[in-house]
Amino acid sequence: MREDVMPSGGERTAYFDHLKVFEYFMLTIIHTASYQWYTADINSAQWLVLNFYKSVTRPCVLVFFIISGALLLGRDIPLRTIYRKYVLKFAICFIVWDIIYAVITYWNDGIGGIVFKIFNSNYHLWYLLAMIGIFICFPLIRLIAENKKTMKYFMILSFIFAFFLPTLFKILTGFGSPALVHYADMIFSHFYDMHMEVVLGYPFFFIGGYYIHKYGLDMVPRRILYALGIISMIAGPLINALYVRKIGFPEDTFSNNFMLHEMFIAFAVFTFFKYNVRGNAFTGRVCRKISSWGLGIYMVHDLVILGLNRFLGLNATVFNPIFAVPVISLITLIICVIISAVLNLIPGVNKYLV
Repeated sequence: MREDVMPSGGERTAYFDHLKVFEYFMLTIIHTASYQWYTADINSAQWLVLNFYKSVTRPCVLVFFIISGALLLGRDIPLRTIYRKYVLKFAICFIVWDIIYAVITYWNDGIGGIVFKIFNSNYHLWYLLAMIGIFICFPLIRLIAENKKTMKYFMILSFIFAFFLPTLFKILTGFGSPALVHYADMIFSHFYDMHMEVVLGYPFFFIGGYYIHKYGLDMVPRRILYALGIISMIAGPLINALYVRKIGFPEDTFSNNFMLHEMFIAFAVFTFFKYNVRGNAFTGRVCRKISSWGLGIYMVHDLVILGLNRFLGLNATVFNPIFAVPVISLITLIICVIISAVLNLIPGVNKYLV
């Protein structure tokens, strides 16, 4: 049985497989909506629809970190295995897919364009580098996860310095008066001078996923988390729309992985699936199989989105985006599943690239 953690394979826990398939669909939605989000009229209803889809689905990749942590932090994985099985695989995967995307997307620009693209990798390949960083630090992260109190302490510090303060600072500087921006910058610069990098980054999601999976959440914390997730699904698109209207062009200031609203959505979705989604024998088998093809789905999905637009004219605004985004995203996902299934049959490719 494969034990990939990006974002496929691993031990057979029903809600993991169902959640992964759901997040693959969210992945195709965010990137289907994103291309036209940057080009549509920001004052149009069409753009608002794209903004909603883009905002509420953006945390999908964060859920992959959460699942990976839930799957792996309970295991005593030797350092040699970490480097040979995970770091090496993600490094090879990154290099090869970086070249593939550069050649396909910049073919018409010649060698110079291809080389430029190789050193400015396709946007979604960042995940592979982030996972390499996670696995390099895995023995240290696992030490934190061995003690419940230490995990809580780490998550509290991460919440404050990686999510709460950066979100607050961006809101103050994005919507405040010049004087408020000036003083906020002076105050928050002191926090950044503390250099709390040890509790900044994706290990928060890794450890948080393991904590919820192992210890669970009582009903009251769950309900609070669900409420925060729903509020975030409203507040995220709203704040982003207000800021874009304010500056006059689409900008991702309030759409990044360390905004409070995106973190709340990611953990709320994970927790909901843990406690509410079991499926049946048929959906379990289907989701298990699709889950095992997850890395390939992730790797090829942007090529499929680009291809549908370039060769068939299918994109998020080809008709009403309320319907176009999910329909085209579903088509994209189906094609990606087929491609990944085929790639997983090829020796060598199935070991290092999907």
